Amino acid sequence: MKASLAAVIVWPSLVQLVFCASLLVSDGLLHARRPVSTHSQHGLQLRGLQATTAEAALVQATDAAPSDADLLVREGVALEGRGEALDALDCYEAALELDPASWEACFRLGSLNVAHGLVEEAAELFERALELNPAHDASAQCLALLEDVDVGALGDEIDAALEFEQAALDAGEAPDLVPVEEAQRSSVVRVRGFLDDAGIDELLAAAAAVEAEVGAVERASRGGGWSTVYMNDKFRRRLPLLHERIFREARAADEAHWGGVLRDRRTLNLRCAEAHVVTPPGSLAYEQHYDQGSLVTVDIMLSDAAAFEGGQFSTLEEDDVLKNHAFEKGDLLLFLSHKYHCVAPVDAGERRVFVAEIWEGEARDCAGRCVQPAGAVCVSCGAFAGSRQ
Repeated sequence: MKASLAAVIVWPSLVQLVFCASLLVSDGLLHARRPVSTHSQHGLQLRGLQATTAEAALVQATDAAPSDADLLVREGVALEGRGEALDALDCYEAALELDPASWEACFRLGSLNVAHGLVEEAAELFERALELNPAHDASAQCLALLEDVDVGALGDEIDAALEFEQAALDAGEAPDLVPVEEAQRSSVVRVRGFLDDAGIDELLAAAAAVEAEVGAVERASRGGGWSTVYMNDKFRRRLPLLHERIFREARAADEAHWGGVLRDRRTLNLRCAEAHVVTPPGSLAYEQHYDQGSLVTVDIMLSDAAAFEGGQFSTLEEDDVLKNHAFEKGDLLLFLSHKYHCVAPVDAGERRVFVAEIWEGEARDCAGRCVQPAGAVCVSCGAFAGSRQ
């Protein structure tokens, strides 16, 4: 099984394929307000189900002195959260070698296979998990959702995507990303008062209009109380002047602080543009979270400090110390996307923030955070790629 999975994982743009928008791998349940394709519907349900049940399952299955297999499963879950799918695969398979009766490892392996379009392998693993633990409803529900998937059609789409990605790699077009260790040594750049009240109102109005069109996403794995509108390339079309200002500030910060990360790129666009609303107890709690595959991340605070309590934005520095950053209404924060960052729980009120990621890829109109930097149609969700900057 490892060989077939590795063949798909080599190219980051294939990391969720047809089954789901990329956001669901790390961020859970999608409540879409517009129809999606049959394949997408199954994928969204599966990934949401896995996100909301995985942690509960592990808690129920392990006691105060977890076994080595249990610890390996926990490590695998953490690795998946950091985008290290092959290392997570090793953990789950090692867990099964130690404990062939570990239904948790079977379920997580099945989940990993679903995320990479390996339907038949996933079904076998969910069946094995269910045999080991007949009371595990999530495995049963995943099996039911997989029944209607057209494996042949999915395989054709995977083959086409692999050929496309291999051609890009052969042509030397794989993005040159900032190593995580280097990103930890970099600084966060704050531009005070980047947006005034009128600019904030304009951005909020644009987000509301996009939400009316495409819906919002409830991020179940962020503690509840976290909703996102994926504006993506609609942001550029609705607010072209703000889009240009953001790129100017990003390039200026890069030249002043990061040594030209954005220089000499084939193309630079926004991978995603997200309007977030966070209420208690929403958080981005994982201290080693980073925006894998992007170059520069952009945050704009849209709420007054008096509008919420908690919600501190922090970065994990090279010395493993969390650094809190001042972030007031209208401020712009820019940082290398591979720098670890997190957001403390919101204790009261409502925290609104705009987040975007710059990548060496095409502009996207996907239903979430796209994983495919090039191609006329996104393999993840079938959305048209949009236009280049």
